[in-house]
Amino acid sequence: ATTLANNGGQTETIAILGSSAAAAFISSPATVTLGGISINLCSDTSYTTASGYKANLSVDQRGVSRPATGCSAGAYQEPTPPKPTVTSITPTSGPTTGGTSVTITGTGFTSGATVMFGTVAATAVTVNSGTSITAISPAESPGTVNVTVTTTGGTSSTSSTDQFTYLTPISGDAYIPINPQRLADTRCSTTLQPSYCSSENLPTANASLTSLAGNTGENVTVTGIDGIPSNATAVVINVIVLNMTSGGYLSIYPEGSTPAVVSSLNWTSTSRVVTNLVTVPVNTSNGEITLRNGGTSSGVNFVVDIEGYYAPPGSTPVGLYNSVTPS
Repeated sequence: ATTLANNGGQTETIAILGSSAAAAFISSPATVTLGGISINLCSDTSYTTASGYKANLSVDQRGVSRPATGCSAGAYQEPTPPKPTVTSITPTSGPTTGGTSVTITGTGFTSGATVMFGTVAATAVTVNSGTSITAISPAESPGTVNVTVTTTGGTSSTSSTDQFTYLTPISGDAYIPINPQRLADTRCSTTLQPSYCSSENLPTANASLTSLAGNTGENVTVTGIDGIPSNATAVVINVIVLNMTSGGYLSIYPEGSTPAVVSSLNWTSTSRVVTNLVTVPVNTSNGEITLRNGGTSSGVNFVVDIEGYYAPPGSTPVGLYNSVTPS
């Protein structure tokens, strides 16, 4: 569409402040001569042009009733908005029961936009900006659907970037593997590995952890960081212990619970580096686990890398996990 132009005559054309559109404004007195006929635009309700077109003068171009005085037509012309596009969605899957909060990224999003998951409308839509929308997935049957956005500019075209997969909920916790990420390294709070640690980009919550004295523990945050959801119920971690001077063992358990009397890994006085893969439940109220040095050796350093996590029922059906108290 093109903007209105000031073509002279009885109707003054002015621009709307802050936009590229324009408005038609009729000032009082509003008696004009059209086709040889004197017309009062405030009182007369219609007139017939020379070409036979009958115009309704009781309303302006928007269909809004004209006032008794002033006679503002109040008309405006907006360019047609561009057709929206969807370039990505996060996450790309969720349970068939619906309720998944999905962030849609793209272009051309405007207020009042609607979102469809296949042929079913999202249960809630929030337009965050012209490039971001948050939508809640509706309940659907298992399978993959396209997520589309509709505005006054049209409906986004479908592609592989907008596909959302509905998965059947499961009764147990689901295991989700991830690319290994370093969560903690107590060497980084000392001068042992300053150049190496500078490239680790440890989460802030764990950046100041220190080595373990005998019979002491440190709490490590494992959820709500690095893309690990805060509702994770357990984590799979690779634990490395270094710098031992006498035999001992490491117990790992949910923060706040009674210290476990079982070991997750053991070392001797001659050990240099000991490692083990451990699955451990998480304190779901704060997302922390505790690593406790069960020996007398002081200055024991540890490194924690996460390999995956368990999500609560209703998540992606990758596997089942049922935790018990270590014994």
